[in-house]
Amino acid sequence: MTWIRWTPEEELRLRDLTAKGKSWTLISGTLKRSMKSVKLHAKTLRRADGEKGKATDRSFKSGDNNQRDDGIERQ
Repeated sequence: MTWIRWTPEEELRLRDLTAKGKSWTLISGTLKRSMKSVKLHAKTLRRADGEKGKATDRSFKSGDNNQRDDGIERQ
């Protein structure tokens, strides 16, 4: 199988379509990519976007065992 890199324009379009709540079928047809490829790349982009601003939020604060990495306190 040949891997085709995502262009910045395709990534922008993917972000736009997912933000608008479009179906995976519509997105994959619009971008002319498989549904599996579209879903996987959308997940990859979400992770990359989340890591840019939340690198310090993902780790526990030293000595604070009552807070999970998602910021929700345990009971």
